[in-house]
Amino acid sequence: MERATSLLPLSAGLLLIGLCIVLLWQLTSSAPILGPADDTTRAGMRPATVLELMAGNESLSLFAEFARHSALEPALTGAGRVTVFAPSNEAFSKLTDAERTELMSSMLAQDDLVAEHVLVGRVVGASDLVPQRVETAGGTSTEISLRGGVRQFGDAKLATRSYIADNGVVHVVDRVSAHQVDVRSDRLLVSVGADS
Repeated sequence: MERATSLLPLSAGLLLIGLCIVLLWQLTSSAPILGPADDTTRAGMRPATVLELMAGNESLSLFAEFARHSALEPALTGAGRVTVFAPSNEAFSKLTDAERTELMSSMLAQDDLVAEHVLVGRVVGASDLVPQRVETAGGTSTEISLRGGVRQFGDAKLATRSYIADNGVVHVVDRVSAHQVDVRSDRLLVSVGADS
């Protein structure tokens, strides 16, 4: 009986060591953790920048690539605060062939597109998405609204999940907000919320 009692502290100690190893493994795991914006995540567990977050999200790869080469890249990777309404790859598939061709061939159009989906200097988290007008980095006043129970950025519907990084938040949208491309010029015409 005395021997069994002396093993009890040893087995509890081994259990504690095992739990510490599992916890340490989870904290140092290289898998990116992309939590909802309203989650409270442990410091250091989320991507450092919104650009890193988008680059690590397969469904945002097109927008991330445009953002990486845009004039806003320093803001998206810096210490400042930003909010991104990132069109998913599926949103880009909704563009016409002419719009896609123009967008892919014009760095200026890509730069304009990124600017129309970014708010610099402020973070609008999921709980802050109340009806309001916001000014994008491109200078366009865009409405955040609630229509039929669905939050929208201009005409784009927001996905139910948003992602946080150390320098801001990314909301995924189902439509490219600046969706009209004038194929006669190298400028993307901004027409947020307008149909033609």
